[in-house]
Amino acid sequence: MDKKLEEVLGQFVTNDNTISNNVLNFLELDNSKIIEVIGESGSGKSYILRNLIQILKDKSIPFEFYYPRLFQYNHFKQILQMITGINSQQYADIIDESEKFNFKNKYDLFYFLTEYLSKKKLLKSKNIIIYENFYLDEYTRDFIKYIIQYATKQNIQFIIFTREDAFPFSKKIEIDIPGKEQIANILQDILPKKGKSVISESEIIHNISSGNLSVIDYIINNLLSKNKTFDFDSFLKKKIDLETIYSQHIKELNPKQRKLLFIIFLLDTDASETRIKKAGKLTSVTKDLNALLKTRLIIESEGKYYVKKVAVIKSFFENLPVKERKEYSKNILNSIKPEFKKDLSILLGDASAKCFEESISSLTKLNDYQSLINVYKLYLKLITDPKKKIEILLNLGKANRMLGKLDIAAEHFRKALKLAVEKSLALGEVVYNLAKTLDTMNSSAFALELLKKYTTDSDEIELILKTNLLKAEILLDLEKMDEVIELAETSLHISDQIKDANVRFKIKADFRKLKGRIAYILDDWKKAENEFSEAETLYSKINNIEGLAAIYNNLGVLAMFQGEMKNAETLYQKSLKSEKERYNLNGISTSQCNIGSLYEDRGDYKRSINSLNEALEIQKLLNDKFKTISIYINIGVSYMDNGKYEKAEEAFNNSLEIAVEFNMYKNVISVLNNLGALFFKSGNFRKAIDYYEQAVKKSKDSNFSEGLIKSYNNLGELFEIRGEFNL
Repeated sequence: MDKKLEEVLGQFVTNDNTISNNVLNFLELDNSKIIEVIGESGSGKSYILRNLIQILKDKSIPFEFYYPRLFQYNHFKQILQMITGINSQQYADIIDESEKFNFKNKYDLFYFLTEYLSKKKLLKSKNIIIYENFYLDEYTRDFIKYIIQYATKQNIQFIIFTREDAFPFSKKIEIDIPGKEQIANILQDILPKKGKSVISESEIIHNISSGNLSVIDYIINNLLSKNKTFDFDSFLKKKIDLETIYSQHIKELNPKQRKLLFIIFLLDTDASETRIKKAGKLTSVTKDLNALLKTRLIIESEGKYYVKKVAVIKSFFENLPVKERKEYSKNILNSIKPEFKKDLSILLGDASAKCFEESISSLTKLNDYQSLINVYKLYLKLITDPKKKIEILLNLGKANRMLGKLDIAAEHFRKALKLAVEKSLALGEVVYNLAKTLDTMNSSAFALELLKKYTTDSDEIELILKTNLLKAEILLDLEKMDEVIELAETSLHISDQIKDANVRFKIKADFRKLKGRIAYILDDWKKAENEFSEAETLYSKINNIEGLAAIYNNLGVLAMFQGEMKNAETLYQKSLKSEKERYNLNGISTSQCNIGSLYEDRGDYKRSINSLNEALEIQKLLNDKFKTISIYINIGVSYMDNGKYEKAEEAFNNSLEIAVEFNMYKNVISVLNNLGALFFKSGNFRKAIDYYEQAVKKSKDSNFSEGLIKSYNNLGELFEIRGEFNL
């Protein structure tokens, strides 16, 4: 009966290959994409996976299959290797090469890697199945989103099985949940002699299971294990859910089967029959593997075994006696591949300090801040040395700050400061980072007080100057110009004490740039230009591309304000070139927007649109929804101002689609008003009124007074033009 039931359930889920055929139809579209097969746990995704793999094989369609490891923080390397075919040494060489750019975020690293691999013609058409998204890390998910945007024409396609919609603008295929009628059909196929009596029984099963196939499978199997009659009393008196079902299955396993289950769990996607025998020191496992397959605790694909209900199995493993658990861990760690040993050791609580340091080093190279946070937290529990503890707290703070989690970052820095004060350890770096975070949180006055209260040791010249620069930035925000100027001049003199020429020139250039900004704010453009030019000379001496990019941009702004458009264009282009040299996506986008704005002011709208479209493509890579919407609006306004109304509408609608997708109500209201303005200008007052009224309604619904005022003002202007003053 079990085999028959599995066959019937499989037929229901695959529905005459409907879902697999939908996947194939999407694969035929000639562009890179993500196809999501969406269904909650117990929806039958494993049936569809097997069906899809078989059909791809039958049709000789090449594909790669990836089952994310449970005991792995970051899956980026494996996905990149699947796409490009590079080996581990080639991967290591590229990552090492990236270090000289000192990237601060993952997207700039992605850009460097993909530009490098693209030149080598290693980005080729691929079909990659991932089962399932739940076990992928956020970093790798972001890379998948990135590569789809970067390599649109290379036809890199991901088929990702997921419990919920996880990838915006993917091709989505949802798995149907069986209703009462479908359950009745399942029962009829299994027990054709029962006739119409299955209708009432299917209603009861539906009410108990809520359409979850795993629960349906369990109920039918148990009801029919002894006879062909249904007795629901036992099920109506207790809670039936996936955790209950699979916990019961584990309890019913014999010792050898349970050992096999935990070995498969710990081997983590590398559980071939040979590996299982070796790790478990067993001679025969086939019979017991079949027993585990029958319980649905594991699945098999391409000769490897994978656990299905990870949370339940993990809970059982963690509740084993410590001695027994450590024995399992020891056997697995002795046989696992070296590259996976670090993460497994850490997650099993059996890692040395060296293991933590190696893991931190590899994750730092990738700028994977979330994984670093997870590792730092576990490492911190093992540290007793106060100095080392402060180091880890500092790193935790920096990682959280990079992710925009400023409150959490500040709390880690506060803990580090408290410990440093208690143990009379150096405070400079801790104070600097806490003040920097507070300033970012718009607590400038608090940050300034902190910098005044705690002073840096006099022999730490570089740290003093770094802190002075931060203090000057804060004073500038507070418009305390005299104090900023005095601090900048003092710091320039102090910087002469630095022996390392490269460091000295860099700090001097930073303060010259600051003085240029001060002069710019005070409308002394000639002095600003001189200071920026001095900074350019210093940055050039040490080939500091980051500094040069900023200076060329600042000089370009000055030239533009003074009407020197040709000079401004040259400077913006130089800034763009520098940003490209350091693979800084945000900088490239900003430069393109500046160039687009310059062309717009010169009346060259075609070149303006081209530059804005370049900036738009960069923002798509960065997955920055706010800036993408903003650039679409700018493109729409440019088209509208030049009478290209259809293209303007397309740009505004693209912006609206993103705003609606991510429930960004302020942006939705802004775009609706822009669409209203577009149809107002093109003479279609009816549609203009419709969009303005939508903006009014959305503003009211969102309690957004600024949007409401703007929308009513737009409506009033329209009615005034039409002479309808009573409206």
